[in-house]
Amino acid sequence: MEFSQEAAALIENTRTYAAKNQYEYIMPEMLLLSMCEDDTFSEAFTECDGDVEVLRADLSEYIEEVCEKTEGGKFELTLAMQHVLAFGTHSAMNSSNGEICMRHLLHGIWQLEESYAVFFMEKQGVSEEELLREIAFIEDETTEYEEDWESKPADHKGWQAFAPCLNQTLKDVNPLIGREDELERTIQILCRKDKNNPLHIGEPGVGKTALTYGLVQRIREGKVPEGLKNSKVFALDLGGLLAGTQYRGDFEKRFKKVMDGLEQEENPILYLDEIHNIAGAGRVEGSSLDAGNMLKKHLSGGHIRFIGATTFEEYKKHFEKNK
Repeated sequence: MEFSQEAAALIENTRTYAAKNQYEYIMPEMLLLSMCEDDTFSEAFTECDGDVEVLRADLSEYIEEVCEKTEGGKFELTLAMQHVLAFGTHSAMNSSNGEICMRHLLHGIWQLEESYAVFFMEKQGVSEEELLREIAFIEDETTEYEEDWESKPADHKGWQAFAPCLNQTLKDVNPLIGREDELERTIQILCRKDKNNPLHIGEPGVGKTALTYGLVQRIREGKVPEGLKNSKVFALDLGGLLAGTQYRGDFEKRFKKVMDGLEQEENPILYLDEIHNIAGAGRVEGSSLDAGNMLKKHLSGGHIRFIGATTFEEYKKHFEKNK
């Protein structure tokens, strides 16, 4: 998947910054520093009551303090930066987007377990949900999505813009290797009458998403039990649902359309990557409704099954909070 023109410029500016200052590594903080020069990001960050100049100063000071310099003119990506690019790519794929945009890279930064880039933004009271929402509003994505839903013919499933069908969109995926036992167990759980929603837990990069892709390939080939024949797997794009939801009820309206659309499918399976982000997402002041509560309501009927994926750390936090 290719970068959008805007995202490619950000990556190139980050590389130029590292080369100019002879830094040994390219870090997520450098990418965020490049975003500070982007008009859309700067406007959105300011709308979230953040100060771009303060953010720029914090990032520059941190980079200068921790990043070693080299005279060789060569630099490498840190592991965290590699994760940002991987998260960004997955986010773009799950949103059925044709390219990786700035918002996907920004989402990738926010998925890091420990990041000064995130720390400096949160220090100013800026949240991921709020920032992505402002970026989408500035880019006028809300109008595009709403017009898309309202103007399409009745037989066009516009809700799939926020929950694309992986059976149709998944292409050029490497064969699943070394996860056959986990895939078989996933299939067993999905075929249960009750408690049929598997949860994949593991650190980033171990192959949680690959398991779902492997399931999609099995369904395509017909190598699944009768209960999963003709199943379709849909990947929820939570970021896309949240983007541009400026007013009370916007998120609930979008989410309901997606879930109602899934209810009409013959044998739907919903894939929830980073499922820990569901709790609290879309909640507005004075309301108890959020994505987690609405999801429970729609899943209670048993028609829609889901596959969740999260990290050990996030699972532990949720377990400790709810035990």
